[in-house]
Amino acid sequence: MKILITGATGFIGYQLSQKLDKLGYSISILTKNINKSKALFGDNIKKYYWDPDLNICPVEPVINSDLIINLAGENVFGLWTKNKKSKIRNSRIDSTKILVQIIKNNPTHRVRKFLSSSAIGYYGDREDEILYENSGAGKGFLAQTCLKWEQESLELDNHGVDTIQLRTGIVLGKNGGAFKKMLYIYKFGLGGRLSNGKQWWSWIHIKDFIDIIDFLIRNDFKGPLNIVSPYPSRQSEFSSVFAKTLKRPNLALVPSFALKILMGELALEILGSRRVNPQKLIELNFAFNFPELDNALKDIIG
Repeated sequence: MKILITGATGFIGYQLSQKLDKLGYSISILTKNINKSKALFGDNIKKYYWDPDLNICPVEPVINSDLIINLAGENVFGLWTKNKKSKIRNSRIDSTKILVQIIKNNPTHRVRKFLSSSAIGYYGDREDEILYENSGAGKGFLAQTCLKWEQESLELDNHGVDTIQLRTGIVLGKNGGAFKKMLYIYKFGLGGRLSNGKQWWSWIHIKDFIDIIDFLIRNDFKGPLNIVSPYPSRQSEFSSVFAKTLKRPNLALVPSFALKILMGELALEILGSRRVNPQKLIELNFAFNFPELDNALKDIIG
């Protein structure tokens, strides 16, 4: 099976590409940085230059792939200036739009599945509400960005392609993502509660994320999918388990106003509550390797 991946040089995309290559799939990637991709992947994986900002994308690797995994997108961490928010939104929507348009313009394409990244940010801040795949989109910048992002991929539903919207939670794994940022904080003994700590954090181990993608490749499914553990944690519990696993203190208390001063609008997302349930994965009988936070963190930290 020929699989095309965007965002392959990122924390998630790199590990996913490596694992799928080892499983025997024929992997190609679209990348803005050919030299970086060569350094990461060597000669095992085919690399094609693209730049959605400039509407540059090679047609042949897109239409000749059996399956596309679209993970491209600007990192959401950082101060949300007007320019940063534009990059977050456009990097996701434009990259999806260009792939969709190529497929729509070439009716003889081979693409049968289109896995498009999204995020549980789709749901917005929902306090204690349990969120399933049929729960509506929330309010706010990230929720509306995710909504538009998903809508772009849905354009392919009428062109012979099964689309899957990957509503992914906090991905935990070594060497990247939220875990790497939190690790520094806790190692210096600065971990603790954010505001009242009651907000729900829905997360997934990187190994389970990769296994879910492989599962979707091999099984029939279409539509939105919550990629989270069955057991979300309140932020206070998450912090306690993280600190205990690292054998570090968990004494800090960061008031919401301080976080807003430090991080601006992004703080609202960090303080937001998303109690997400992986209903569809459970119905599909997917077996999580790390459903509980303590075992997930022990595996990562060692």
